[in-house]
Amino acid sequence: FYAPVLLSLFRVGDTVEAHLVNDRTEELPGVLTLRVVSASGEVVTAKVTPAIAPANAAQRVSTMSLPAVADAVAIHAAFADADGGATITENTLLLVEPK
Repeated sequence: FYAPVLLSLFRVGDTVEAHLVNDRTEELPGVLTLRVVSASGEVVTAKVTPAIAPANAAQRVSTMSLPAVADAVAIHAAFADADGGATITENTLLLVEPK
């Protein structure tokens, strides 16, 4: 399975970095949404920001400080088309070690 646009999440201490990789020949403007999710599935906090995936490049497009919430278990991120809001790519970063 080949996806020309990829969203990657990296945890660096108490911060999460979002990176977009775009293998297309033209830049792709959109909206990036980062959500901190609790164990019960509730959104603890969210950050929405405009982002551009540059053509044939990888770039950090956003960072988010993790809240001091005990039951935060994951970060869900989605990059959507700026025009219609259709999701282009998404990813999830687990904040807890699997059992």
